Amino acid sequence: MQGIGFLTVAASPWLIGWLRDAGGGFATAWWMHLGVIAAMAALNAVFSPAGYRHGMARITGAAR
Repeated sequence: MQGIGFLTVAASPWLIGWLRDAGGGFATAWWMHLGVIAAMAALNAVFSPAGYRHGMARITGAAR
């Protein structure tokens, strides 16, 4: 898990530089950044520990 995170962090400067060169400024990079934040917020809501009991009960067929 950490390896994927480290690779992502290491690749970001090149990605941001490429987006700056392609778009002529940093606006595209900022929009990408906001998109990643929105995706992480959605994943955080979907995989919230508060929903584990309900999700596991549905999978195992256990009653609440």
